[in-house]
Amino acid sequence: MVTDQQLAHYLRIPMRTLQRRLAKDRFSAAESDRLARLERIFKAAESALGDAAAAREWMLAPNPSLNFKAPLELTATDPGSVEVERLLMRIEYGVF
Repeated sequence: MVTDQQLAHYLRIPMRTLQRRLAKDRFSAAESDRLARLERIFKAAESALGDAAAAREWMLAPNPSLNFKAPLELTATDPGSVEVERLLMRIEYGVF
């Protein structure tokens, strides 16, 4: 499971700001974009790996195909997110 602290890091906002945003249920446009990107990638991981638990584990584990970085770590930027999505497509379609 992703902690609030990890979520704040990957959304690139301070922890206190995340707490305020969660309390008000409202994010800025840029934060919403990053959150939507994270959700889209997580859904793709669920689809490729079969279930939410496997997707969470995969997102947090260092991956050799991503220079031993965790996929979640790469989702902080758009280019990193594209790389993670490409890897998930290769996994889903069996292309290595």
